[in-house]
Amino acid sequence: MSSRFEMVEVTPELAEEWLKKVNIQRKLSVTSVEAYARDMAAGRWSEDATAICFNEEGDLVNGQHRLNAIIRAKVTITFLVMYDASLEAILRMDSGRPRTVADQLHIFGITNATDIGAVSRAVLMYDAFPQYVWTGNMVTMSRSEVADYALIHAPQLQAAVKSARSLRDRAPGANKTAMGSLHFIVNRDSPSAHLWNEFYTGLWTGADLTVGDSRLALRNFLASPNRRDWGYAQQSNLFAGLKAWNAYALDKEIRLMRSPRRSELPMPKAA
Repeated sequence: MSSRFEMVEVTPELAEEWLKKVNIQRKLSVTSVEAYARDMAAGRWSEDATAICFNEEGDLVNGQHRLNAIIRAKVTITFLVMYDASLEAILRMDSGRPRTVADQLHIFGITNATDIGAVSRAVLMYDAFPQYVWTGNMVTMSRSEVADYALIHAPQLQAAVKSARSLRDRAPGANKTAMGSLHFIVNRDSPSAHLWNEFYTGLWTGADLTVGDSRLALRNFLASPNRRDWGYAQQSNLFAGLKAWNAYALDKEIRLMRSPRRSELPMPKAA
């Protein structure tokens, strides 16, 4: 039996009907469904060229995450649908190399695309999941969410990545993604953002810093071989960076900075 294809407008009601035909599929990832649903609700999901597939027995064998997302987002999306998929076709599903965020950004002429994508993802995780550790299946961002955010905020992200790269060369242990995210978040959110340049200069040079200066405490923390990162390493380093920034912005001392603890979540806001 040969396979056939058609483009179908899939409503939440039709998605519910098709999901009744699931026989054996991989375990459903709720966080992936939520990420897809956010994309769909925000209009980031247009016609999808990756087929929703039914096998020769009429079982749904590919597309359960997208169908669940349609129901969650309460939208109608046009999909390519494959009927009578052979066993060989089913076995080859999802075996190609996925297009990364960096790949997508390169298409739009964004330089430093890998670092831009990493900082964009970390900022989005900071905004969406401040109360969680950013590992495992608890939290996720779709590639579309990250790429769209990176394209919208490209100039600011480029500046953040540039400063983070420079800092890494002068402050041992500085994590590019964490420090780039710190730069972006402070300049986006903090009412004291006008102090950023002097904060960054002290952090970058280490010159004339005295005990109690949060910039010195942060430099020592980043360079410490005994530093412990939990979960997503960039998250714990961003947490420490925000703590140091807040002390500086509020003219408070930090003599010694220890590794942040999970119990200290949610992530701090930029003072």
